Amino acid sequence: MLPYIHIEPIRVGGLTIGIFGLLVAIGCLSGYLVARREARLRGLDPAVIDGCLFWALIPGFFMSRLVELVFYHPEELIAQPWALLNLWASMSSFGGFLGGTLGVVGYFLYSRKPVIAYCECLVVGFVIGWFFGRLGCSIVHDHPGALTDFPLGVRFPDGTRHDLGLYEWLFTIIVIIVVFTIPRLRLPSGVLLGGVAAVYAMVRFPLDYLRVADVRYGSLTAAQYACMALFLVGVALIVHGLRRGVPAAVAR
Repeated sequence: MLPYIHIEPIRVGGLTIGIFGLLVAIGCLSGYLVARREARLRGLDPAVIDGCLFWALIPGFFMSRLVELVFYHPEELIAQPWALLNLWASMSSFGGFLGGTLGVVGYFLYSRKPVIAYCECLVVGFVIGWFFGRLGCSIVHDHPGALTDFPLGVRFPDGTRHDLGLYEWLFTIIVIIVVFTIPRLRLPSGVLLGGVAAVYAMVRFPLDYLRVADVRYGSLTAAQYACMALFLVGVALIVHGLRRGVPAAVAR
């Protein structure tokens, strides 16, 4: 069993910095730098990544908080609508995915840039940011699961439980290794993007059965319904990319 690690916020003068917020900030910055590098490798304009940054982060954070409140804490939204502006409180990862995706796709369409080609640059940066984000989740233990005697269970104060943030963080390590070792620039454009989406959906869906605090709609969590949609989108992108057969490094 693994120990329950608690790290106190960092205090610098009168400023208090939580470890989760710090890791999210590191993830956003590192993901941006990696996405910019990926654009150069693919022969695309890195400045486009700069342009879409605002469109990804602002809608992403806003939608992340909105989905968290609507589907998991509706009573808080009704009692305190201004809680929507508390962007450093608990957030929905799927809400962040949705908001960020809508924002960048809207930006690419408006600026007439190739959507899939640039989204593949972003997804390479995303897996790096995802690593830091889920590392934060595993440290603050904000996704407790059912009681267990599994060797990777964490000794929560009320017993040994699955730590779903930890499991997903471990999964991000596998994803990063695969993404950065496969010949991704020679894959048909869209296959990498669809593959990451589909694989994440397949892993996240069963993990949500281990959650204990999430509201369920029918027998499934809101995230599980989102997983089904994400899986279909991922498969569609893979099929579309394979049919076109245009390598990512030359797709425009």
